[in-house]
Amino acid sequence: MRICREATSDVGDSRSLPSFLSSPLRIVHAVASSISQKSMHCVFWILDSWKNFQGRFAIQTGSPRLELVRERRTLTLRFGDAIQSLMLLSNPSVLMLTYTRAMTAFTLFHQNPQAIAMIGLGGGSLAKWCRESLPLARINVIEINQDVVDLRSMFNIPADDDFFKVTLGDGAEYVALTMERPDVLLVDGFDFDGAPSPQTSTQIFYDNCF
Repeated sequence: MRICREATSDVGDSRSLPSFLSSPLRIVHAVASSISQKSMHCVFWILDSWKNFQGRFAIQTGSPRLELVRERRTLTLRFGDAIQSLMLLSNPSVLMLTYTRAMTAFTLFHQNPQAIAMIGLGGGSLAKWCRESLPLARINVIEINQDVVDLRSMFNIPADDDFFKVTLGDGAEYVALTMERPDVLLVDGFDFDGAPSPQTSTQIFYDNCF
């Protein structure tokens, strides 16, 4: 992992972190050759130890760029230039983005679903809201990108249990092959340009949903 200060070419390894953190900065870039939850915990341990941290750092993996932007009150997940998820640090379950609030309108038609399937995890905004607001529903979240799944603890996404689980897989394959019959299917899959995922934008996909 390399950590670089904004507007400087100085690069230090982990041994230089104490003096690095003691100086003021606005933006931190943490560039890793490969992402793992262990390395991300290391980065967030550093950032969480600094109560007033504001800035951004990029995580580069084998997949297109994921970027986390942390400010005093929020943590944002970006896919390229598109904002995928926004979390309020003081209340991780609150829905900050308009489209996520709109997607909860399914409760107007089905107030007490027993089973919910969700395609796309991202920062887990909808997953957390459903887990908190519908505690008796069994929730299965299907996410295709391992790098996104590895960030779940950073966004306070609950651990798997009898009522909640995150499954690594292709949402289009899920609807085509699953024997499950969820009461609610939430499709929240986007590519790294912020457009709906091609796999979930075909007539075949929607036919399989039924």
